Amino acid sequence: MARGLRRSADRLPPELYREQPYSKAYVRYLPDYYAQSHPDEDFAETFAVWLAQPREQWQKEYTGWKALEKLEYVDKIMRSAAKKPPKARGGPLLAEASKSKKTLGKHYAWKRTLWSSNYPDFYDADLRKIFGEITPGDETAARFMRRYRRSITQAIMNWTGERKYTADRLTTKLINRAEALNLGTPRDESALLIDIGSYLTALVSNYIHTGRFKEKVKR
Repeated sequence: MARGLRRSADRLPPELYREQPYSKAYVRYLPDYYAQSHPDEDFAETFAVWLAQPREQWQKEYTGWKALEKLEYVDKIMRSAAKKPPKARGGPLLAEASKSKKTLGKHYAWKRTLWSSNYPDFYDADLRKIFGEITPGDETAARFMRRYRRSITQAIMNWTGERKYTADRLTTKLINRAEALNLGTPRDESALLIDIGSYLTALVSNYIHTGRFKEKVKR
């Protein structure tokens, strides 16, 4: 199995892998279907699930999944390795933790900036600018977006060429956040549709070219 994964990695570079959200051939550990990004990551994520969860848990969670075969393979080779003494018992020290000047706070601040689009408040300022506070008689922004969801998603796909899954995933995030912020629709529907459609198209276009919905975020 491991040799098969390696041969696949030699044939196709990582950037050619596209996630399959509903596939049961991969474990789901890190977000954004990270296990599907590359065969090496597939193995690493399978190992992470095996390491983090008791055998009974991953067996139950992945019953009927193709991914269960991978977990059982990892379980088999690790049980075999546990019976053998380690080949390396020492080696050069690469770095001393006591000399590190990077705090956990700085590390997670950097991670928050890098992966900021995964945080709930990432779109708040933009959504408030587009919709505004709710007033008596307003339709909620969340209801408005749900009503036009299909049209908005289709427009994003038409103008960016991106698949439906990415556009719909982003639309879902914005709907949920608009609902949490209790935003309204105080302006003309046509103007709102143009604004939200343009905004989403810009986010998805940036995602296609940079891998992020926004190119730079300051935290």
